[in-house]
Amino acid sequence: MKTMKTIKTIKTMITIVMVFCIAAMCFTACSSKPQKMTITVSSDPEGIYVWEVTQTEELFDISSALTADQKGDPDGKQVFVLSPKTAGETEVTAALVPAEGGEALSSMTYKIKVTSSMKIKELSAAGDFAGEMDTLPEMPEVVIE
Repeated sequence: MKTMKTIKTIKTMITIVMVFCIAAMCFTACSSKPQKMTITVSSDPEGIYVWEVTQTEELFDISSALTADQKGDPDGKQVFVLSPKTAGETEVTAALVPAEGGEALSSMTYKIKVTSSMKIKELSAAGDFAGEMDTLPEMPEVVIE
């Protein structure tokens, strides 16, 4: 009789521990913050060219900011922040275009997957660069965190 009570107590304790572990795993998965993707490029101090970031499927909210005054500052950077709003796959393109419009001088395209938990994964990257090697613009720096 005492053995039955002991077994029942052990089963109850195991059940409580399992429920606690499942709840902890769900809390961790459900409370994790969505990742963000940043694309950082050198700004054109003369303002002749500008960087544009576009996407084929609207998975991200895209914001842009300059880290320094674009006019006259050769070390200025433009930072694009991509915040996921839905899951799926898209192509994100960073293109250097004339400020007054026209065809891109250079571009870099990233195939991106956003999971249902808003995690971002870069699947591939390909560039299209015009001109000689010594005249190419700086490559975009991509960070996912």
